[in-house]
Amino acid sequence: MTVAWPKGIEADNVPRLQFYHVVDIVPTIYKLTGIAPSCEVNGVPQDSFDGISLVYTFGDAKADDRRTTQFFDIMAGRGIYHDGRFIDAMGPPEPWVGGVPEGIKKWSLEKEMWELYNIRGGLESSR
Repeated sequence: MTVAWPKGIEADNVPRLQFYHVVDIVPTIYKLTGIAPSCEVNGVPQDSFDGISLVYTFGDAKADDRRTTQFFDIMAGRGIYHDGRFIDAMGPPEPWVGGVPEGIKKWSLEKEMWELYNIRGGLESSR
């Protein structure tokens, strides 16, 4: 993802390696704009955000990660990111292919393969 805001962020060419998730975008926008999220909309109390702002990285490319753990789940595919490592199992479908997955009747949760990655260093092991 690329972020540019000439009036609010001093440009540099240093990539940010901190781990973030899409849920962090809205809290970042609120922080940048100084707008407080509504606590209530049409009488309905609003939930808090799960995300965290990325703003602290804009001026410090080497800032420590603040999102250390994230769980992912889509169509029986699962993954967990934690402190620079990611472990995942694909589940029966390929998320990019629509319809009923081929081989769904043969799929077994107990026999599923998991892969462990060091996000900063490639595949560590496969099992």
